[in-house]
Amino acid sequence: MATVAPISFKYERGTDTFTHDIWVANNSPPHVILEEGWTIIASGAFDSKLVTIHIPKSVGTIQPYAFRNCTSLKEVRFVNDSDLYIIGGYAFENCILLESLVIHANKIGANAFNGCTMLKSIRFSPNLNKYLNLAENIFTGSGLETVIMKSTVLEKMNTDRTDKLLFGNKLPFYGRRAVTIIEDRPINAENNNFEMGLRQSTEPSRGTIPKRGPGGGSRRTHHARNRINIKRKYTKRRYNRKTRVRRSKKHNKSHGRQKRKI
Repeated sequence: MATVAPISFKYERGTDTFTHDIWVANNSPPHVILEEGWTIIASGAFDSKLVTIHIPKSVGTIQPYAFRNCTSLKEVRFVNDSDLYIIGGYAFENCILLESLVIHANKIGANAFNGCTMLKSIRFSPNLNKYLNLAENIFTGSGLETVIMKSTVLEKMNTDRTDKLLFGNKLPFYGRRAVTIIEDRPINAENNNFEMGLRQSTEPSRGTIPKRGPGGGSRRTHHARNRINIKRKYTKRRYNRKTRVRRSKKHNKSHGRQKRKI
């Protein structure tokens, strides 16, 4: 099956809102790239034909119902320094193939991800540095299992909450009952990459034998060496047993001859 190239939509002066009519006028392409300049994605902008979309830095608002019933939508890409501020209520309702998402918005409306049954993980952008206004039932009806965020983002979420959110397992989170909330930690300061909740250990693996001498040497683990030693001992023991049996038979045979001579 041939790969369908994405279609870019250039911003035109006087029209900062991307609407369904603009999309349909270009034959409703399944793969969309919105170029810089668009600031609003309108309600009902897309339907079930949409598969992927790239949203530029300039978009600040996704209106309610913008991607509702986009049942083929698999990927929503934002730039790292996105200016997105608002995701309206029911904006991604019933996007049943959407599995993960990075959230850049400071305000999210009710039931924004209702019915996103394949949505298993989300990550809140580490660049969120303003007050967060999130509806309590954002993820009701979704399949959300894992949330990743920096501790600073968690603090902003807890600003007006009486039941404070914590990092941990099987915790309630905006409409979901048992979610794992993981702290987003940088791997190192040089490239500022994020480990998505999984720590990368800088220690050598347990049991590893380092290289020896200038020419290097074996990298077998202690466990592997133990297995080899055990095998050698077993082989040697087996060989000795066979040797003893052969010697015993030879001795008995010789002794029998001596008895017959007598």
